[in-house]
Amino acid sequence: MEFLCTSHLEQVTRLSDDQLSQTWLHWMVESGVQYECGNWRRALPFAGSAFDLARLRLERTPPCLEPITQLALAGIYSANIFDHLCLLPEASHIRRLASEYLAELQHKLTIPIRAECSTCRRYLHDLDRQRYYVQHFLNIPFERPHVAERLAHLQIH
Repeated sequence: MEFLCTSHLEQVTRLSDDQLSQTWLHWMVESGVQYECGNWRRALPFAGSAFDLARLRLERTPPCLEPITQLALAGIYSANIFDHLCLLPEASHIRRLASEYLAELQHKLTIPIRAECSTCRRYLHDLDRQRYYVQHFLNIPFERPHVAERLAHLQIH
């Protein structure tokens, strides 16, 4: 699953690591603005593109904590937006993708960073604690959708 088109990927590939980190933050905040208005389809491209930026950072630099955390946060937020859109397979897929990507990195990490990476992976699958995790790092809205209720409502109408 990729969110950045080839043209945008080429553009961000030229950015420095610091610029990528700043762009990641900007896109997550923009996603939060759309999220707060309930504009799920507008929020998703920002969060998903931030997910791609975090993966790019992890491919370019020696693995360190910041892009690992960014990948987990963008994965959690993107999955949550998919949940709000009642796109449950996509939500599950991005959580699994992020978790698998982090699992592949773990053998390259120092022990303290490996422990933090494991924590990030746990939060990817702990739906009840994701709000705390996201809001610990970012000042953006995060609510668990009532997916079952929304699906029932959509089937009735």
